[in-house]
Amino acid sequence: MLVVDGAPTPLGYLSSIAPSDVQDLTVLKSAASAAIYGPDAVNGVIIVTTKRGTSAKPTITFNSSIQLTRVSYFPKFQKSFGAGAGETVDQYGNYDYVPYENQQYGPAFDGSIKEIGVHLEDGSVQTGPYTNAHYKDKVKFWNTGLTYQNSISVAAEDFYLSFDDAKIKGLVPDDENRRTSLRFNAGKKYGKFSVNYGLNYILNNYNVVNEAGFSRLFGTSYNGGLFFLVMQTPSNVPLLSYKDWQNNKFAQYSNYYNEFAVNPYWVIGNIRQKGREDDLIGNLDANYQLFPWLKASIRLSSNLSFQNLKNTTANTSVTDWAYQNRNHNQYLNQPGKVFDDQSYSSRINLDYFLSGDHKIGKDVNLRYIAGGMIRENRQKDVSVGGNNLVVPYLYNVSVRSGDANVPNYIPGVQNNNYDLKSRLISAYGSIGFSYQDWAFVEVTGRNDWDSRLLKQNRSFFYPGANASFILSNVIPAIKNSSVISYAKLRAAISKSGNVNLSPYALQATYSQPAGFPFGNTVGFTANQIIPNPDLKPEFVNTKEVGVEVSFLKNRINFELLN
Repeated sequence: MLVVDGAPTPLGYLSSIAPSDVQDLTVLKSAASAAIYGPDAVNGVIIVTTKRGTSAKPTITFNSSIQLTRVSYFPKFQKSFGAGAGETVDQYGNYDYVPYENQQYGPAFDGSIKEIGVHLEDGSVQTGPYTNAHYKDKVKFWNTGLTYQNSISVAAEDFYLSFDDAKIKGLVPDDENRRTSLRFNAGKKYGKFSVNYGLNYILNNYNVVNEAGFSRLFGTSYNGGLFFLVMQTPSNVPLLSYKDWQNNKFAQYSNYYNEFAVNPYWVIGNIRQKGREDDLIGNLDANYQLFPWLKASIRLSSNLSFQNLKNTTANTSVTDWAYQNRNHNQYLNQPGKVFDDQSYSSRINLDYFLSGDHKIGKDVNLRYIAGGMIRENRQKDVSVGGNNLVVPYLYNVSVRSGDANVPNYIPGVQNNNYDLKSRLISAYGSIGFSYQDWAFVEVTGRNDWDSRLLKQNRSFFYPGANASFILSNVIPAIKNSSVISYAKLRAAISKSGNVNLSPYALQATYSQPAGFPFGNTVGFTANQIIPNPDLKPEFVNTKEVGVEVSFLKNRINFELLN
């Protein structure tokens, strides 16, 4: 779970936070935090606090950075043998060299000149040394990823304003992503009343290869990921020379050497996903100090996301010769495809609680919080595609033959064309005691009501308790040690509840199969899941014991958790 400035936020938003905007980051590693932060915290919480105004004197800060990225590890592939899969064998049963094969069980490299691929329509054939000279082509194929990031911020007593821009060149050739962010945080205190508010707008534009569109495109030919499409290239094949798939004769679609897999550069150039995402995150919290030992707080936050994307797959147009003489699963004429998707999601969260602390005598301190939460999630998607475009490279769903592709919504299986709403209502509380700043005990409890479950199963309660002892604050030998800077023991036991279901997932759904509606005739079929309507919340019981030790003025930190 991600919490930004006290507001629950979708975890995917973490990568969009500008590093220069972060004031503090804390990780709560166990399910013990779920009682306060809710069911999303069953696997822990990442708490991010962004910057705010710090002084009356305005401060302008500019940051610029360049980050380089390389593929860290590659599988270990052999580089002693060339292409062959047993189509023919020698007199001893060893596999012969097959110039159009992508499996590499052929004879050992011997330095001779061999053909690569098949004889083309004009009688020409590519040749090259039968060596592993192009083994490194599979490494050089990938870009050095580059991220150019620039940010500027202005901070004053009551506000913080920042602008961040990141331009990202991906590891895959031609992949690009650009993220632009604008943040405004402000706050003011009037006697016992204080208010803080923030607004963050993020724009993401991307243009990347669509590997999902490559899947199942060519029947029984290789349809896996781009990475293995590159890795399966024999080491005598000059992979990098096929980059110009439009003009290089041996790189063109109809003439590619491989009978069972397409040119990876053709995939990059012709199967793309281009999209845009606009995110707007806002939060407002108000606090009033009722008494020295009690504060009333209310926090309203919202996360709005607007996304649109277009998947495009170019038509394959092969020569008559390729269609008649090469593998029909791959070398065939296919129309282009397009898929347009627009979606919207929102999360509105309202927290209200009383909190405070109170000193009991001079050694014991009491901390407490009691409150509730109301959350509403809304999601909507509209998508349509065409698999039979009649004009090459014109990616418009209206320019097609046959029916449009209108995918269905099947909870947990396929997420298209839906309008979903769910609500979560919670009540929670916590009380904790500390003794002389070295012994701490806390008890928590939370009850949720989740609309995704049936009425009789919606309410569920989960408690927790934890204790910790800071030994370095109480044991003189540790307290006065020049080696040990900090030592802490902690233990926790908790039960956390969670509902990991899509809205309406407890109901059987029906959709129109391919070919319907047929004229004025409609038809529906049951989808592939028969749900259990009596599902109950998932509960995670956690027991943990841990120790934290720091050495040499916190230069070395050690943590053990069981």
